[in-house]
Amino acid sequence: MSSEREKVDRAAIFSNILQRNALRREAKLPLLNVRAVCDREVEHARWRAYVEQHLDQTRSRIAAEFEQRVGREPLSGGALMAIAALTLKSLRQGFRAQS
Repeated sequence: MSSEREKVDRAAIFSNILQRNALRREAKLPLLNVRAVCDREVEHARWRAYVEQHLDQTRSRIAAEFEQRVGREPLSGGALMAIAALTLKSLRQGFRAQS
């Protein structure tokens, strides 16, 4: 089991969903699909843990690759936006690969 999976507190997520459903029941609102919401929130928590663990290293690698291609440090707004987009793309690929 990966460290991202270990960081996710499934019991806390499940408990929170049950509390939300209790409030919804009192308000006579439709109840949440506990399984679907739990699965989505666990996946979201895993993504946050993965990003927290890999963001700095990934951003540094992408910036270094960009600087090597362009020949100078990326300081313009466009360059920083490109690095942010490439970083997000790389993080998504890594997350999918480890899932």
